[in-house]
Amino acid sequence: MKDKVLKRLNKLHQVDVDAIHAYKEAIDRIDNYRIREQLKDFKLEHERHLDDLERLIQSKGGEVPSRKRDVKGVLINGMTVLRSSVGDEQALKAMRQIGEFTNKHYFEAVKELNQDEECMRVIEKNFADEKRHFTFIKETLEFPHHLDSDDGPHEASPGM
Repeated sequence: MKDKVLKRLNKLHQVDVDAIHAYKEAIDRIDNYRIREQLKDFKLEHERHLDDLERLIQSKGGEVPSRKRDVKGVLINGMTVLRSSVGDEQALKAMRQIGEFTNKHYFEAVKELNQDEECMRVIEKNFADEKRHFTFIKETLEFPHHLDSDDGPHEASPGM
């Protein structure tokens, strides 16, 4: 049982590592201030997920995994870079795919580890974040007027 739990927690850890790298690429390429700032917040939440998962892995007797991308992470990152390079909408579509991927893994973890209260406290909190991230991205894509406005700070015009 311990090996099964650690294997699943390590898988979630890797999913969050890969998501952080993808968010970084999208953030670097998104022009819309409001969307970029929201993605920065989501990236910070993924970093918290890693901290929480690492503490949990240690409490279960496991070794803290590396925060490096794996092969799948490199592919995800490449897809994010390519799609993000052609505009905000494509960057968000790449992030939507990543959101589907992370939500799928958290859903599987909930099903698999639902008997472990300590795991479920962390997983359910992280999963709630993932659902919220996905909803924001999906709704932003469904209502593209968000992509047309940039509510960020602007430089003052000369003489103001």
